Amino acid sequence: MIQAAILDLDGLMVYSEDICLDAWQRTLAPYGKAMSDEMYRMLIGTSQKASIEHVITQMGVNAAHEELESAFWAALVDLTDRGVRPMPGVHELVAHLRSRGLKLGVASNSVTAYVRKAVEQIDLLPLFDSVAGVDQVAEGKPAPDIYLRVARDLGCAPEACLAVEDSPSGVQAATTAGMTCVLVPNPDLDLAGDCGAHFVFPTLGELDQNLERVLSSPTAIGGAS
Repeated sequence: MIQAAILDLDGLMVYSEDICLDAWQRTLAPYGKAMSDEMYRMLIGTSQKASIEHVITQMGVNAAHEELESAFWAALVDLTDRGVRPMPGVHELVAHLRSRGLKLGVASNSVTAYVRKAVEQIDLLPLFDSVAGVDQVAEGKPAPDIYLRVARDLGCAPEACLAVEDSPSGVQAATTAGMTCVLVPNPDLDLAGDCGAHFVFPTLGELDQNLERVLSSPTAIGGAS
């Protein structure tokens, strides 16, 4: 029986690609570099570690991994003050999950300071029982660490948790943790197939409309049309 729902943040609850690109521009400016839209699209859905390695190798940035990572997260947290846009349907979905008595968590590959600020910006922070970012675990997605961490915070076994994701790495993290996973694809990612998710819906609204079926069939395999 599903007792908790754990949601990803970027690309699922909020549209943050614009401020993430701006954060990269701010990070790279001291090195005389600028990130193209094409380069940024290649980073969407990847771990921060992989993104920074890609930037260093492909853009020829002469900086340590830790230096770039710290600068990027600082820029992103600062830029979040100008606001992030909620994804369509997120408020209704969270309200309906809460009304069913489920515990709620956020599991993100971004740092916790940014995650909490972004969830607060869309007026949903009070509805979540646990909000955790990649800085709270040893390995980010696609490793299962962040999902296992939030499940522990919620006091729920992983198999009693429903994960909602937007990317293949997130689906891998959730399913490796042993959770039932719903994929609502990031609109900026060109995904093929269901990436191993148990259910696939094109939008949060579609998931909301099918929520009862998903919650009553937590081990069902296959996509939803």
